[in-house]
Amino acid sequence: MGESKFRVRYKEFVLPVNSFQVDSLNTVNFSGSPTKRLLAGAVNDPVFGQIRSRMYTQILPSSRPNFADNAIFEKATLTLANDYYYYGPKAAATVNLNIYELSDSIDQNVGYYFNSTLSVGAKVGEAISLVNPALFDEALVKNTDRVPANDVIDTVYTVLDPAFGQRLFTLAKVGGDNGINDYTQFSKFRQIFRGLALVPASFGHVFGINPSSVHTRITIFYREDGVSKRFALTMSEVITGFSSFEVTRNAAQFPSFNDHYTNFSGGTVAATQAGTGLITRVDLSEVYTFFDGLEFPIFNSVQLQLESTDAHLRLPNGIRLRILKPNNRNRLPLRNVVDPDGGTSVVEDFAFELRHFVIKNSDFTLDVLGDENAAAQLRSTTAEGGTTVFSGFFTTFMQTQLRLPKTERLGTFGLIASNPDFSKSMNGFSFQKDKVRLRVFYTVPESN
Repeated sequence: MGESKFRVRYKEFVLPVNSFQVDSLNTVNFSGSPTKRLLAGAVNDPVFGQIRSRMYTQILPSSRPNFADNAIFEKATLTLANDYYYYGPKAAATVNLNIYELSDSIDQNVGYYFNSTLSVGAKVGEAISLVNPALFDEALVKNTDRVPANDVIDTVYTVLDPAFGQRLFTLAKVGGDNGINDYTQFSKFRQIFRGLALVPASFGHVFGINPSSVHTRITIFYREDGVSKRFALTMSEVITGFSSFEVTRNAAQFPSFNDHYTNFSGGTVAATQAGTGLITRVDLSEVYTFFDGLEFPIFNSVQLQLESTDAHLRLPNGIRLRILKPNNRNRLPLRNVVDPDGGTSVVEDFAFELRHFVIKNSDFTLDVLGDENAAAQLRSTTAEGGTTVFSGFFTTFMQTQLRLPKTERLGTFGLIASNPDFSKSMNGFSFQKDKVRLRVFYTVPESN
């Protein structure tokens, strides 16, 4: 009679992958957004092509002085506080920006996406920012070390067009058709001053602006009774601002992605890039088919690994695994419920996360849970020869899927450049399609 025993085996899969582009990556700064950032500038990326980032923002009166009758306008300035995020080469370079007044209104009740644009009117200024990556990195460390005494503040500063400043000053002092309410009530003010757009005028870097900083503001200087005074307008996250990207892909690496959510199946390269909505879809069907042919397989470890030799400008700190539907749309934990009146409503399926070993994000998207019971993250290391390797483990997730009925398994996920924030950065990673491997150590019972 045969003796039953277990044996550990190893199987490596080269997973089928295809890149696609979304059209609904929301870049708006909400009050609940984990990252408050606006991006501006332009970069020639050797991997991802030419990318121009514009920032659009409303402006908000923060106070109104009691003006004397003899108060007169002097000047208007714009100050933008760096948040020390940058995307571009390691060498320092200047970024030239043109500043326009918006002719389109920003609707606070809709989303704005990475490819949204607004019409602009008159040019009201120019700005120059020096982006020095070494100094930015140093400042970011100081500003995140929880020691306020060594925090660093750098700003972009420029004087705005006098006619634009005069209009702001006059509205604050005299009012409009609705009197002073046109200045003090934002619902009226935003119809007169719709906001600003910062548009890149040169290539170099894309850099981040902190709209929540007290240093990000328009300052109106005026004089009364021989004394110079001032008041400010802000760009706080309580109003709406967003970043927009114009992308011309590097034809040697990628085609233009004109059909959103459609896999690009040609070429040998796949990629994920934050900001521009570039995602790579990974299909697990072959893996499930293989293990369905075995009796009682038990996973010891499941590791996903990506390799690249491309010279990236900035790698993401982590890549998350976003659950997708077969049509590349996000899989959401929702279900239909029949109401007592016979209608149907959509409600959250709270059991879905536990049943599938996934984690829900604030926007209801789902990510694979890793072996540390947190969202699975592929982390980078540098291998011999300079190859960049991203890898991570999600053993329990795979074991969970295998135990589910085939119709309930989650077989498709997207590689998301998630750290920094996918909608507030541009970090990316490209790789050869045949360098996406799933490495599985598993145990099956055997009889001799």
